[in-house]
Amino acid sequence: MVWLLQDKLLELLADETSYPYVFMYGSNGNGGLWKSRNVPAKYSDNFLETLPIAADNPVAYATVEKYVGNVVQYVQEKKVGLFFFSKPCPENRFGTGTGKTTAAVTILNHYLLERLRQHLKGEQAIKDNPVYFCKSTDLQTAFNAQFRGTPEMQRVASERYYAIKNRAKAVELLVFDDIATKASTESFTEELYEIIDHRASEELATIYTSNMTMEAVADLLGDRIASRIEGMTVPVAFSGADHRKKVL
Repeated sequence: MVWLLQDKLLELLADETSYPYVFMYGSNGNGGLWKSRNVPAKYSDNFLETLPIAADNPVAYATVEKYVGNVVQYVQEKKVGLFFFSKPCPENRFGTGTGKTTAAVTILNHYLLERLRQHLKGEQAIKDNPVYFCKSTDLQTAFNAQFRGTPEMQRVASERYYAIKNRAKAVELLVFDDIATKASTESFTEELYEIIDHRASEELATIYTSNMTMEAVADLLGDRIASRIEGMTVPVAFSGADHRKKVL
């Protein structure tokens, strides 16, 4: 049982011929659990050791550090979610690019590693990927695609949408990114509520990121959604400069 040791696991994940590597990355290195997290390439390899938010957001960093330190307990036992939101400031009035998504994916990545460790130790088998990254605007685009194009296009779009929706509802740890970025139709808001309400009712840990405060989320998506998010998460504010901006 050499896989019980953390250093040995990391060593095996670097060996392209090992079972842990293939299970995590696929036989070609571009598949497996790592690919099906659905995390954008920009954020893919985030871990606590490289999380660049400590200077601007020390409280948020301490929260992520604490969560990562006992990530399985927080997700599986305490079932604690997080609401990462922006606190605008003079140099960044939109509150964008402050590290919310980076921090959320950091937790997601650490949880996946710990679940892999459980799987290899025979403690809790992985049947489906236990983590998933879902950008709310992508979910909304997938929903809208069901009603456009030819009947065949709509059928394919519907299958894709429900695959995303069902996974977002059921996964052990969900990162729901950029919630409440824009107004939505009544029908999509109901779909959004169904996902969020299901996760709240089933006590499934969810990390939400938003450029909005909880009050603004309520104004945009309604009190029902805001109250569900508020009831299942700990709020964590992010502020500081927009690190996405390009400079010469």
